[in-house]
Formats: sequence, C-alpha cells, structure tokens
Amino acid sequence: SQYMLDQLPPPSNDEDPLATKLRARFRDLLTSLRANAEGTAGTENVKTG
Repeated sequence: SQYMLDQLPPPSNDEDPLATKLRARFRDLLTSLRANAEGTAGTENVKTG
C-alpha cells in the first residue's frame, strides 16, 4: 500500500472536487490498510461521509 501511496500524483489546481474527495478517501484507505497490516491499529478507523 505504501507503493500505491507513492504513485499518487499531486492534485492539480483544476481538479474536480469529487476527484479530490476520492483521492483523500483512497489515501485514507491505503493508510488504514498499512496500519492494519503492521498490527498498529487498535480500533476500526472507517470514515463515513
């Protein structure tokens, strides 16, 4: 998952707000997956909204 995080390009200034939101959720998902894989997550960190 760290590799995938490193491959995400930075957001552009004219990026669609939905794309920005999806990018943030994808980053959060990968970060959560990485934390769970490393055994450092204590509780479920799923964000809604």
